[in-house]
Amino acid sequence: MWLADDLYFVAHDEHTGKPRLHPRAVQFGLAAALLGELLLADRVFIQNGRIYVRNQQPPTDALAHTILDRLVGQHPHSELRTELAVIGSSAPDAVAHRLERAGLVQYVQTRRLGRTSARWVPTDPTQAAWRGARLRRLLAGRDEVTWHDVILAALLSAIGLIGQVLKDSEPQARARLKGILAQLPASVTELVTHTEAAVGNAILAQRR
Repeated sequence: MWLADDLYFVAHDEHTGKPRLHPRAVQFGLAAALLGELLLADRVFIQNGRIYVRNQQPPTDALAHTILDRLVGQHPHSELRTELAVIGSSAPDAVAHRLERAGLVQYVQTRRLGRTSARWVPTDPTQAAWRGARLRRLLAGRDEVTWHDVILAALLSAIGLIGQVLKDSEPQARARLKGILAQLPASVTELVTHTEAAVGNAILAQRR
């Protein structure tokens, strides 16, 4: 499982592929998740609002490799807020194409009332919905939580989607999430904080 793939499925309806929140929030969330994949692979670290490349060895995934190449080209560091915006502008389609190659989504066009629309729709709604259900189960304390799960939960919280995952979960799930968010590593904390701020600013600008 790739971090951005999980976030993509949680952020879109498993039947229609329609985003569950503002498109800009989805963009920033996916951009942060793609950077989170590089954090998990120990390719980068984040400090004082900047991203530094720690290891230039190409990741096994082509999309992750592309993101790392971009950061390497920004030597010696990249501004995190800038990268969230730049990577985010193409992140939804980039992640969808990765999911398409894995056979997990398909591009579906529909025509209604003389208008044509198109979306990436999960090929298996149950598998798509499972991503959020799995995280809910983990936060409820029934299974071990990995760093992948920790960062996913933190980013979903940052973009305003964690409520969609937890729904009416028992209090211990929310308590566990609160504990996780209070003990994030420094790089993850910065990623989450800047993502939350970027989403807030984007939505505020839209309302003006």
